[in-house]
Amino acid sequence: MTDKEELLNTTSLNRSFIQLISTADDYGFQSIIEKFLPLLIRSIENQTDDFRKKALEIFLHVNKRIKSRPEIQIPVQSLLEIFTTTTNCSPFASNFSIMYIKLGYMRLSVDVQAKLVPLLLQALKERSIPHQELLMGLVVYGIQNLRLIPNDNVNKTKYGLVDQPTIRHTFLTFLLNVLLMPYKFEDTKTNVSAPFTVLRTPRNSQPLQQQSTTVEQPSTEMDLSEDILGTAGEDQTKDIVKEPYPCLNEQLYKRITDAIQTTDLVVVEKLKAGILKFLMSNVYLEDEMAFHFVLATADSRYTVVLAAEHDIKRINVAIDWNAKQHVQKLFEFFLGSAKTMKNPQPNDMNRHPSNTRLRLKLFPYLLRSRAASSLFPHAIQIVYESLFGTSTNARIKYYALQFLQNILQNAEQESLSSVSKLILYALEKLLNTEVAKTPDSSRLRSLSYVLIGKLAYRLPQLLCNEIRLTQLFFQALQTEDNECCLHIQEALSMLSYSQKQTNVANKHILQQLLTEQVNLANYPQCRQAAVNYVQNVFPSNDCASRFILLMTCSDQNEDIRSLARKSLLDDSNNQYPNFFDLLKLVISNANGQYTIGTQQLVYHPKTYQEIIYYLHRCLIQENLHEKSTPLWKYEEQLIKIYDKVNNDQQNTVTVQWYNYIQLLLDYVVVVHDCLSTYYLFESILIAYHLKQNENLLKFCSDNLSSFRQLCLYSTRDDTRFYSSVMYAYIFAQQSDIQLDELFKYATNSHQRFEQREGAILALGYICSYLIYFRKQSLPIQEYIKRTKDYFLKTFISLTNDQQQYQLAIIVAIGQMARMRLFGETDEKYLSSIFDQFKRKISSINETNKLKEKSIQTLGYLSLCYKQHRKPIIDILIQSIIDTKQIELHLNIGDALVCCLLNDESPILSDPYLLLDEKQVIEIDDSKQREELIQYLFDHILHYSSDIDNPHSRQAALVWLLSFLIYCRRPYLDSEKYHRLLFEKYILELQKNLIYGLLDSDELNQELSSKCLIYSHEIIHNDQLRQKFNQNLFENFTDKSTSYSSARQTLTYEYDIKTKEEEDETNKKEKTNTTVTAPQTTLVVYKELCSIIQQQITNKAELFYSFLYLAHDNSIWQTSRYAHLFHFNEYETQAKDHILCHIDLIISKLYRLTFDPNPRVQTSIQRIWNKLFLSDDQQQKHKQQQIIDKYFAFIFKEIYEQLLSSRWRIRESCCSALLNLCRTHNRKLIDSYNYLKIFGELFHRLLLLCDDTKESVRKSALQTINTFKQNCLLTVCDTTVTTANSDETNPINDNKSRGQCVLEQILPILLKEGLYNKNEDIQKFCLNTIIEFVRSGDHQTLKPYCTLIITALFETLSQCEPDTFNTLSMKLSSNDMKEQIDIARILCAKASPMMDAIDLCTKNFVDETILDELSPKLIDTIKHNVGLTTKCCIGQYFVTLSTLYPSVCVKYVGKWMAAVVTSMSTNHNRTLRKTYSNVLGTIVRIAKPSSIENLFVKLCSWYFTIEQGQEYQYVCALTLNSIAQYNHDMLTEYGDKILPLIFLAMHQQKSRETENKLVNNDDDDDISATTNKEEKIWQDLWLEHTGSTASGIQKYINDIIKNIERAIGLTSYSMKIKGAKAIKTICDTLKSSLKEEHVELLVDVVLKALYGRIYEGKENFLRAIESMCSNCKIVLKTRVDLVNRIYEQILKECKKEALPYRTVAIELLASLADDYQFNVYALFWTWFEKAFKQELNDDGSINDKEDEEDPLISDKYNRMLIESIPKFWPKDNDQKRTYFLLTFDLLSDLLNKSTWQNQIIIIQSLNRLLLICSNDQYSIDEHYFRDHRLIEQVCNLGPRTKYTTLKRETIKFLSIIFELYQSYLNDTICDCIRFNLDEMIHEKNYHDISEQAKELKKKYEHLLVVKTIKIEPITNETDYDEKMEFETNDNFQDHFN
Repeated sequence: MTDKEELLNTTSLNRSFIQLISTADDYGFQSIIEKFLPLLIRSIENQTDDFRKKALEIFLHVNKRIKSRPEIQIPVQSLLEIFTTTTNCSPFASNFSIMYIKLGYMRLSVDVQAKLVPLLLQALKERSIPHQELLMGLVVYGIQNLRLIPNDNVNKTKYGLVDQPTIRHTFLTFLLNVLLMPYKFEDTKTNVSAPFTVLRTPRNSQPLQQQSTTVEQPSTEMDLSEDILGTAGEDQTKDIVKEPYPCLNEQLYKRITDAIQTTDLVVVEKLKAGILKFLMSNVYLEDEMAFHFVLATADSRYTVVLAAEHDIKRINVAIDWNAKQHVQKLFEFFLGSAKTMKNPQPNDMNRHPSNTRLRLKLFPYLLRSRAASSLFPHAIQIVYESLFGTSTNARIKYYALQFLQNILQNAEQESLSSVSKLILYALEKLLNTEVAKTPDSSRLRSLSYVLIGKLAYRLPQLLCNEIRLTQLFFQALQTEDNECCLHIQEALSMLSYSQKQTNVANKHILQQLLTEQVNLANYPQCRQAAVNYVQNVFPSNDCASRFILLMTCSDQNEDIRSLARKSLLDDSNNQYPNFFDLLKLVISNANGQYTIGTQQLVYHPKTYQEIIYYLHRCLIQENLHEKSTPLWKYEEQLIKIYDKVNNDQQNTVTVQWYNYIQLLLDYVVVVHDCLSTYYLFESILIAYHLKQNENLLKFCSDNLSSFRQLCLYSTRDDTRFYSSVMYAYIFAQQSDIQLDELFKYATNSHQRFEQREGAILALGYICSYLIYFRKQSLPIQEYIKRTKDYFLKTFISLTNDQQQYQLAIIVAIGQMARMRLFGETDEKYLSSIFDQFKRKISSINETNKLKEKSIQTLGYLSLCYKQHRKPIIDILIQSIIDTKQIELHLNIGDALVCCLLNDESPILSDPYLLLDEKQVIEIDDSKQREELIQYLFDHILHYSSDIDNPHSRQAALVWLLSFLIYCRRPYLDSEKYHRLLFEKYILELQKNLIYGLLDSDELNQELSSKCLIYSHEIIHNDQLRQKFNQNLFENFTDKSTSYSSARQTLTYEYDIKTKEEEDETNKKEKTNTTVTAPQTTLVVYKELCSIIQQQITNKAELFYSFLYLAHDNSIWQTSRYAHLFHFNEYETQAKDHILCHIDLIISKLYRLTFDPNPRVQTSIQRIWNKLFLSDDQQQKHKQQQIIDKYFAFIFKEIYEQLLSSRWRIRESCCSALLNLCRTHNRKLIDSYNYLKIFGELFHRLLLLCDDTKESVRKSALQTINTFKQNCLLTVCDTTVTTANSDETNPINDNKSRGQCVLEQILPILLKEGLYNKNEDIQKFCLNTIIEFVRSGDHQTLKPYCTLIITALFETLSQCEPDTFNTLSMKLSSNDMKEQIDIARILCAKASPMMDAIDLCTKNFVDETILDELSPKLIDTIKHNVGLTTKCCIGQYFVTLSTLYPSVCVKYVGKWMAAVVTSMSTNHNRTLRKTYSNVLGTIVRIAKPSSIENLFVKLCSWYFTIEQGQEYQYVCALTLNSIAQYNHDMLTEYGDKILPLIFLAMHQQKSRETENKLVNNDDDDDISATTNKEEKIWQDLWLEHTGSTASGIQKYINDIIKNIERAIGLTSYSMKIKGAKAIKTICDTLKSSLKEEHVELLVDVVLKALYGRIYEGKENFLRAIESMCSNCKIVLKTRVDLVNRIYEQILKECKKEALPYRTVAIELLASLADDYQFNVYALFWTWFEKAFKQELNDDGSINDKEDEEDPLISDKYNRMLIESIPKFWPKDNDQKRTYFLLTFDLLSDLLNKSTWQNQIIIIQSLNRLLLICSNDQYSIDEHYFRDHRLIEQVCNLGPRTKYTTLKRETIKFLSIIFELYQSYLNDTICDCIRFNLDEMIHEKNYHDISEQAKELKKKYEHLLVVKTIKIEPITNETDYDEKMEFETNDNFQDHFN
């Protein structure tokens, strides 16, 4: 049939047909069709019709027979070759081929199916769709059995269809369709509109109904939404449908079912799991198989979901879900093909929409895709389908809302506008439908509210006028739960932004709505949301909204009150409502009634207070915080407010001001608030000066009683003071002046404190204002005189009761003195008054406030008593000179100015009379002022030079500063005499001021600096000015102009003085002429001087400008004396003067802002901030512009000073460079001039990282990190665009810039950085290299690739955590240390260094690099001591061999040699395991010679005696790794390695190892290693031989050679392995073992028995035993071998070691039994010796006193008992001789032994009885009748609790009954019967009871007992009845 022409005719076809028919068995039929069927199919296409008819007949016969015989195999591979390789195959042939391929493929084994998968894939090309689907269905079955290595290029070529993209796409689509197959379908009811099915209602549940919505929309929107929704707009009466085939259709499902040929759900599940397993091997790209895993996670079977989720996380990382193809597929699977495809497709290719399960899995990826949320209309279709479609639930709806949130965030404005109404309609409909009070519905509503808010935020115009939504949200706040309310509040905050632009009408509606919400008492969330809404919607100058906020300030909720106040006090917006408009609104709504005590307010007190405060803020148009702003700042606003009110153009300003005063008065009368009282006073002061103020004046007069009441009854001090002044001001302008009652209150000691103090203050101010307003009638003068006398007398003679009023009296006296009410008539009290004031000021018991008022009053008294000014000055100067009271000293300074300037002093003006006309006072030109100035200067010089008291120096400086500020103009500048007087003291003052600059107190420094500046400004004499400046610079530049010498540097930095300087200092201290201040205090001023360069002409002015700006104490910002420094414009002049020379000083100035000295840094930073950080909006970016403008100067200064000899300069340069790298890195990287010095700059920074100063090191390390991140890496990043416009620049592209930088930096890093001894520098350089590898230019990095990789490997061990070393030292267990080492390696593999190495390997490594890299790596392995380095390099070899197998062939041999050498020298177990895996992997590309050398080395290692066990374990791991990664290699080299594996799989577990394992001994882990090693060897042998027998037969000669070699070694463990191997050979081959091999093994074993006994030597005996039992046929033909064995065993039996002797005697017993050796006489001597010595004369057990282990001895005794049947004599004479002896001794042992030994004894008896039954001559018939043996055994049965012993007893009785019943007598039968009955009635041993019953029943005839009749007893005490014992079951009961 091989000839083609024979098959082409009908004759040959008939002959073949007859042969088929005549074949009887299936095997013959199968052998015929294997050749005939492919040939027939190949020949059928070119034949005639008759031939074809006959062929069809044959096909029918073959089909019938094949289908009825499933075991018949079809030649599928041959048919596939025909189907694949034949060109122009006819449809006839192809159809028959595919038919038989389909039929036969499923009959193949799984391995063959997997093998045929490539052929099936190859057959897909150019085939019809049905054939392709059928073949792909077969492929699905085959791929589930494939074993693929992930990421293998061979597999990708073999199964990936790389060259056929169309077939590849078709195959992946088919796999996806199989994964989408459902498992179960319900009966469907087809809908008219679409191929949907009716959703059946589950049991005990109500049918689903579509809810209607109440939101009305325009008809066009409704139509469009229904079109998008699909079935959502249908009538409710229609069936709710679901799709039967999600993501499929009926036709596609049917085709897939036909292709896979099964409907079994279990098979489908396995197919799906197999597909996923196949895809996990990465045969295809992640983008191609992403949806396979995504859709598989929605499967209903756990195995499929588990397989899909296992790899989906890894795939997600590599997939861009924004790609167009992925987005299109997401839409297609979710919505179906009909809604997503633009071009119509065939019906069988259309996909239905997904179901609920699939949508739950698709949605997370839709949410990840930004592009999906921006693609319309599909994105809106998904939203509507998920919210209102059929296949949805609460979770899908929530996903849909999240997707809608992505739409709102990612969609473009124009696209979003087109669908905004649809989105709003959907959200409103969802809010109206999800009304259930369930957690799911609440969550949906919450997100819907937020989305409406976000829609409004994105499209403000859409919801600009939708007030109904705002109303809806506020209504929802009253009904929803707390969590939902939070989301509604968030939505309202976003909705508010859209309604900022609403029209006026809607804003009025909003105001009404918000007003209603604010008044809802039970809904705090509504009130809070309303406050937020007001804040966001309405501007800050809107009156109505501000009024709403004011009303909320009295809310019962603290959070709402705080929010309202915060909104009112918004610092970011300084726009306020119009004062009069807001006042009008407040008054119009003043209709409330709030009772406080007996009085009522129109507003709540808190609201009222906030209204007053806010009205005043609107009045001044400035935001002042009432709680933190001092009152004097409000007093400064008086003129400003007056000008604003007076200039107002409204006609009703007087009326409104009247209302404002009334509003204030109503509140102040009830609530005595201090600030409100001042506002009232302020408004009254203004009212008195307004035009047309008659009504206001009349109002003040009419309410004078109220003001009087407020003055006398206010409980707060500040309120009482302002009330008194206000009452005095109003009262002094009345026509009728009556002070009697007020004087009565002031003088009456029985009045309340508040009334009396208020009266005193009012009297003082009334008297002063009466004089001021020129009301000097006689009654008034009398009142004034009377008041003055009372105040002076009271103050002079204060009693204890009057002490509390002294402050009010002092204030009253001071106010009266300010108005010059005192004169010569009052001088009689003057001395007493001065003494009293001196006591008050000097006393430590008085308050500072009283002292301040006393000082002020003394200053005012100097106006009245000019001739007494000198005593006043003495009192002021000497009272508190020794205390640190800056506020008091400032008051003293003011008082001193009053004494000097007298009537011209600006301090004398009353702040409340600023609006009134000033009185003209004649100036006194007395010469006394000169004397006072000279007198004051003398004291200032004295106290400012006091080195022992810093407080006196501070006081003197404060006085001098006050004098200079107030007196320098116009007196010192204009009056020559006064100026000359001042210049007389100027140089002496300068010395003290310079020392004040060096004071440790910063306030003293500032005071001194200001005094120096003002003094310099006053000097007009040029020579004096020059000398003044020269003295100043000498102090700050002497010995510090040059910093070159080390001595001066140390002096400047560390305050180290030379001996000469110390001597000079001591001399000066002794003479008290001058004092040398510490040099550290000079640093600031020396640095200021150093900034000034030689090119600057007016250095003094520049220095004073710096000096002025360098100090700014916070006390001036919080004190009312801040105006001291604001009377001049010197600060502006100083800024302008510095900015004129900014180009010369900017570099040093910038550097000094980062000086490490805090004083320098703070001072220079103040200068910098004042120069460039102004509050002016136009100057906010001035600093940035200044740095940009002078960047070259700044960088040059920093670059040159980086390596300065002064550590402060080095550190400041580092900090300055750090800031430049952060803020101006683009200027560095965009200029070639800077790029070319990056290397040197980097080198300098590295040097500073190893500086001697720690702070410099830290700063440099931080700077170099920033420089690397912002400059170096940015330059190397090719995606960063450059802004270089320099045409002369040689590098204009990003790549060239990066290359330029890398060429400078890399040599520094690799040669200096990585090998630096500083750990911080090492780590930094390492991280830098890693980042360069990630972002650097490939061409630049490639020459350094070898150095980089080698350096990174060497640093792996250096950078590992110290925790590993600590744990390794503390732990003693080898297993724990091994786990730590594994953790080291895992940590290193996960480190950035390994990532960088992998990146270098991927990008740079090629053949040229490997030539240089390979020797470096080998050298590193040899010389590096780090474990992680060695292991990671080994694993790197694996990576190289995988990535570049063809290139690495020539290096693998050297790698293997290096690895093997390291394994032999390094004993670390982890390293050896790692290297064994490395060898197993890289050996696949090694040369045969290298492989042979490796196997030879492994064999030599295995037979190494020293450290043999460690080497053996290494050999096992290495061979296991080779077998794992290169399975066929061990088979190929089997003759060299498999015999060794056979020997090695026989391990020995010693007794010591077992004891250590039992005792948990952690000192040695040999046992665990042995178990692992044995398992490895066994698996290797079985995997590569198939079966043990075939492997032994194939390699028997080499195995025996290895056994001889192992036994010949001195290692006992190797000898034992050889013995075990021999035993395995004999047990496996048995009789098939050849005679020559048996002879060799016997010789080997017998030679091994010579010598001393060691542990495990008994294995040789067991090997002989196995040989003798399994090779009887060979040994019986070789009597000489048996005799040799017998003789040697007899010798071994005489050895003293009892365990070994036990095995030897046991072996001798087997030989005697198998080969008929008669040695019972010898055995009996051993037996008697063992047991007769144990029994005493009385039969008891004798305690042995020898040292034998009782367990071993017991085992030996048991062996002897068990061996009796085997040793039993072979001749009759010996049998008779030893029969009685043996049985007697066993009988004696039976009663005295343990139950375990009793079992063995009875078993031996049973065997002996069976043996003796065949030889009747050896049995004594009287023995059984008279001997007690049977009775002893019988009695054991019912009396023992051990089942085994009972069972052996019954077996013994059965043998007796069966073989020895003739020897039984009645006594023995009765005993047997009795014991059997007892065992029958035992309830706990059911099986024993059943056996006893059967035995008794079987031999019942032997156990019959005669009836015994007993005569009745006539005794009275006896029974009257007779007892009869019968042979029935009741016998036992009676007996018991």
